[in-house]
Amino acid sequence: MRILHVADRLSDRGGADLALLGLLDALARPPGRVGSLRAREASASPVVRRSLLAAGHEQHLAVGHDDGVVRPPCPVTVVPGLDARTRVGSPSRGRRSLRARGAPGIARPAAQTPSPPFVAGTAGRAAASARRPAQSFRNPPRSAAQTPGAELDALLERLRPDVVHVHNVVNPAVLAWAAGVDAVVTIQDHRFFCPGRGKWTADGRVCGEAMGRETCAGCFDDRGYFEAVLALTAERLDAVRRLRLTVLSRYMKRELVQAGIPAARISVVPPVAYGLDRDAEADGPPCVLFAGRVVEAKGIREAIDAWRRSGCRLPFVVAGTGPLRREIEAEGVEVLGWLDRRRLSAAYRRAAVVVMPSRWQEPFGIVGLEALTLGTPVAAWDSGGVREWHPGGELLVPWGDIDGLAAALRRAPGQAVDSPPGFAPHDHVRRLEALYGGPATPRRRWTQARSV
Repeated sequence: MRILHVADRLSDRGGADLALLGLLDALARPPGRVGSLRAREASASPVVRRSLLAAGHEQHLAVGHDDGVVRPPCPVTVVPGLDARTRVGSPSRGRRSLRARGAPGIARPAAQTPSPPFVAGTAGRAAASARRPAQSFRNPPRSAAQTPGAELDALLERLRPDVVHVHNVVNPAVLAWAAGVDAVVTIQDHRFFCPGRGKWTADGRVCGEAMGRETCAGCFDDRGYFEAVLALTAERLDAVRRLRLTVLSRYMKRELVQAGIPAARISVVPPVAYGLDRDAEADGPPCVLFAGRVVEAKGIREAIDAWRRSGCRLPFVVAGTGPLRREIEAEGVEVLGWLDRRRLSAAYRRAAVVVMPSRWQEPFGIVGLEALTLGTPVAAWDSGGVREWHPGGELLVPWGDIDGLAAALRRAPGQAVDSPPGFAPHDHVRRLEALYGGPATPRRRWTQARSV
């Protein structure tokens, strides 16, 4: 099957990025051998690597931005505008604009290493990575005449894919284009049905209400600004109402159904734990580990509070960074910063427990799945889709319960855990192939694809 993937960016920094990389990796594997080739591939020459992947699906990836630090198993084309959050304006302006009352910004720092130029084929990309030029051609400047839809139409004409799959794109213009070509769309988070902080209200409660003007206005200080963000969120939702959608959890499906999307149009396709080194060894003494963005929504303050209340003598260590980093470092917490997959695997092996008190409602919570995959217990709040991969019991506590989380941190060290069933790469491929082979209405006609 020939698949054109369309995504906001190519990176390894966030959960949505890792979900995409895991999907590309799983679909590239020959049938019956998914997940069994990573060790051979890591040491293989580019020619051998292509042969290892040759029996998988044929894929091409279009992204709005390429960090230049990830090498996916398929060609990449940069299409400026796919990473924009609104129809107009730069991606950076879009990130800053979606800030509700009391919510910190979540923009990630840009990669400091220049990107290599795009060279079709794995061998070309391997060579390019060894000689990165000062100027990147993978993220070319965008002229005023360029539009994402026109460039995507050109890709359709050239590639003639069987399926178009859109990932983590929230630009309404691109979503309208996707509707015109009957794409499959993966909705990674709340930006299609919540204009605020991710189903977490300004006064600190879980939001169980459907999006609406009266319901959501209380999360904003500026009425005019709220109306603009509400309209943007509604435009995104309207653009995907008639498409085949995928989400990472049953929780996300329930939210979309509450927002008015027919349940029959939504498939649950959980992510896989991508790129972990299962042979990794601990790189330090045992600790309580927090992995992820150091922001209010991820509950970093609550995690530290629970650790202190627990009386646990293990050090508290953070794998990640964010706007609250200086605040928690000033309290004596060790912050390792962003770690690559090898170093993060070693950190999971080191940890006696991973702590996850997410304040926003987690669309999935891939950090927890990664930790369990490497045999590390997870003490977590029951937030969003967390219970769908968490084994439950005394380590899964009610949302907002800091004392309960402290008790879980006391109990977790030494507990044996297994990788949860149903999240293997072959499970992922089976679900995707069933979705891709489903009925398409109307029939795709690439030559009539709608430009934006």
